[in-house]
Amino acid sequence: MRSIYMYNSLEKFYELVEKGTENNRWDYKRDIQLNPNNSFANLLKDILAFANSGGGWLVLGVEDNSEILGVEKQVDPTSLGQKIQDIIGEQIMFDLNYYDIYIESVKTVGLLYVYNSEKLLVSPVNLNNDKGRPIVNENTIYYRRNASSIKANIDDLNSLIYKVSQLGKYEFKKEDIDLIKSKKSEYAFFKNENAFFRGEFKFSAATFADKLNTIFTFYQSEYTKYEMGILLGFEVNAIDDYFEGKRFPKLEHLLRAVEMFDLPHDYFFSNYNFDEKTVYTGTFNYICNIREN
Repeated sequence: MRSIYMYNSLEKFYELVEKGTENNRWDYKRDIQLNPNNSFANLLKDILAFANSGGGWLVLGVEDNSEILGVEKQVDPTSLGQKIQDIIGEQIMFDLNYYDIYIESVKTVGLLYVYNSEKLLVSPVNLNNDKGRPIVNENTIYYRRNASSIKANIDDLNSLIYKVSQLGKYEFKKEDIDLIKSKKSEYAFFKNENAFFRGEFKFSAATFADKLNTIFTFYQSEYTKYEMGILLGFEVNAIDDYFEGKRFPKLEHLLRAVEMFDLPHDYFFSNYNFDEKTVYTGTFNYICNIREN
């Protein structure tokens, strides 16, 4: 947590309440809870959406109509931070402050400010409701739109491409980032790719492994599988699993492969076939010509 609360104050609380309506930067919440799981899942979805969308506030102790009722129980910031990290494996920067005010009686209200994340944040697991239906879907991007925390669509994708490029520990060079920015609009032309970013398109780990091994075939004189796995951001103890079709890729892995090996942006979402005699006209044809010369 940060030690200086630049965004939270009682004055800010009143300012947001006086707006009288929610928007993409703040959301009114009567209470937040770490338990039961349903309540926390909805809280985590809001936190992920704000972190991916530039930051924002949960205004606590306030009904959707902006009526101030106060919270029933305060949440410990350390406990909240630890539970988030336990589930998503990442720290999310936030400030949580409570204030006592008097409206007919003493009421406790609060502000939870979620800082903008420099990288894309998703949950690696489903968080389900009592009926087993996901409240938070695994590996799904949540974003703030129309005053709600919802799955990102293709309109949101352009503003998230930069974050996708920085997911994980790999730092792209300036020319890599410039390339991503220059090609943002191209993503709109690939239906399957858009569906993947919306969490709707599925392909198997075996399909990913097949395409991954095809890439390795053309680059094996330059990289070992271990080295290629490190470049693509694979977990060190799971590199073989990715090549053998035993582990499903993350968004990070797809974008790194596309940009680092100069692949078509829809490479993982189309039926490109390669063999020793036939290479499709494009990047790999260019590579083969270089190798032959």
